[in-house]
Amino acid sequence: SPHTFKNVSNFLPEVESYLHIQITKGFIQQQRVALARALAPRPSLILLDEPFSNLDVQVRLYLRQEVRDILKSVGTAGIFVTHDQEEALAIADRVAILRQGKIEQLDRPEVVYCTPASRFVADFVTQANFISARWQDKGWVTPIGFISVHDVENGGSLSGWSGDVMLRQEALMLTPTTEGQGVVRDRLFLGREYQYRVQIQDNLTLDVRRPISQPIDVGTSVQVGLQTTQPTKLQFFPSAVQAQSDFSVPDTKPAVSL
Repeated sequence: SPHTFKNVSNFLPEVESYLHIQITKGFIQQQRVALARALAPRPSLILLDEPFSNLDVQVRLYLRQEVRDILKSVGTAGIFVTHDQEEALAIADRVAILRQGKIEQLDRPEVVYCTPASRFVADFVTQANFISARWQDKGWVTPIGFISVHDVENGGSLSGWSGDVMLRQEALMLTPTTEGQGVVRDRLFLGREYQYRVQIQDNLTLDVRRPISQPIDVGTSVQVGLQTTQPTKLQFFPSAVQAQSDFSVPDTKPAVSL
C-alpha cells in the first residue's frame, strides 16, 4: 500500500548505511585473510599489485596503514605497485618512479618529492606548475617576475641557460591588487585549504594552494609571488634542446635547485 511504501522508503537510508558498514567490514576482513595467507610461508618479499584500487577513500586509507603496520611487524619487505602518487609517498620507505620500463628515480619519498631527479619525475609526483625562464643579464625572466642568479645554487655555472622553473602549488602566494598580473578563474575547497586556478597569460594558468583563512573570490585580480620562507627550494630544469647541445651536461642532468 502507499502507506507501507512510504514507511519502507523512510527506512531505506538506514538499511543502506547498515549494509555499507557490513560490506566494508567484510571486505576489510577478506583483505586481512588474504594477507595472512600470503605471509604464512614467511616470505622475505611480497608483491601487492594495486590492492586498493576501486575502494572508498576511507577504506583505502585504513587498509594501506594496516598493511604497512603488518608488514613492518613481521619483517617482510613489500613491492607495492600503484598509480596513485599520494598513496606511494605515504606507504613506502623508498619510492621507485618507472618510465618506459626503466627506473627514473629511486629514493626516500621526501627526496623524490622535494628533489625530483628529472622533469618527468617532477611532473608525475609533485603536481607542480612549470613556467618558462629566459636568461637575461644576471638571472631569469619569468611570467611572475625576475629570479636572480644569486638565488640559484651553483647559479654561476648556469649563466645563459634557459628552461623551466618548477613552482609547487604551496610555494606561491596571492595578493589581491588591481595591478596584479593574474586573475582568479576558479576556486576549489579541499578541506584544509583552497586551490585557486589563476590565469597569468592567455596560455598560462597556475594552481595555487592557500589556507581557507584567507579566501579570495573568483574574478579577483591578484599578484602572484613566492613565499618568503620556502620549505623546499625551487628547481630549474634546463630545456632539452639546450641540454643536448652542451657537451658538459648529460641528457639526464638533475634539476638545479633555486
